[in-house]
Amino acid sequence: MTLHGRLAHRKTVIAEQWLDRVLQSYPSRSALFFKGQGDRFANPVGQTIATGTRAVVEGLVEGAEVPTLAEQLHGTIEIRAVQEFSPGAALGFIHELKDVLRQELAAELNDERARTDLRELEQRIDRLMLAAFDFYVACRQRLSEVRVNEIKRSVAVLLRRANVGDEGG
Repeated sequence: MTLHGRLAHRKTVIAEQWLDRVLQSYPSRSALFFKGQGDRFANPVGQTIATGTRAVVEGLVEGAEVPTLAEQLHGTIEIRAVQEFSPGAALGFIHELKDVLRQELAAELNDERARTDLRELEQRIDRLMLAAFDFYVACRQRLSEVRVNEIKRSVAVLLRRANVGDEGG
C-alpha cells in the first residue's frame, strides 16, 4: 500500500490521535469533557476542535490546498486565541500532526518514495502552520482592538459622569 493509501485507510485513527494531542494542552478535566461530551451545544469548544482536526486530516487525504486546510482550523485557532495561549502553545498542536503521521505511517517509510511523500506532506503542514499563525495574529489583533474600544467607552462614560457632577455642583 502506498503512503497516500495508508493515510486514507488510517485517517480516522490519525485524526483521533491528533485530537488527543490537542486536548493534552488543556487541564485533564477539561480535556476529558471536550473529548467525552458529543453535544455541540453543550460542548462547542470540544466539537469545534474535533471537527477541525478531522477536516484537516480529510483534507490532507484529498490533497486540499493549504488555505483550505487552514480554514478548517479557524474555529480552533479563534478559541485558542481567546483562551490566551502563547502563540507557540496555541499553534503547537499543528506540529503534533507531523508526529502522529510519522508514528502511524512508520511501516510505510521503508522506501524512498514513501519518505519523499511524507516530506511533501510535512511541508504542507509547515505551510499550514504559517497560515494558522497569520490567522492567530489577526485574531489577537481583533481581540486587542475590542479591549481598547471597551476601555475607551468606559473612560468616556466616567468622564461624562465626572463632567455632569462638576456642572451640578
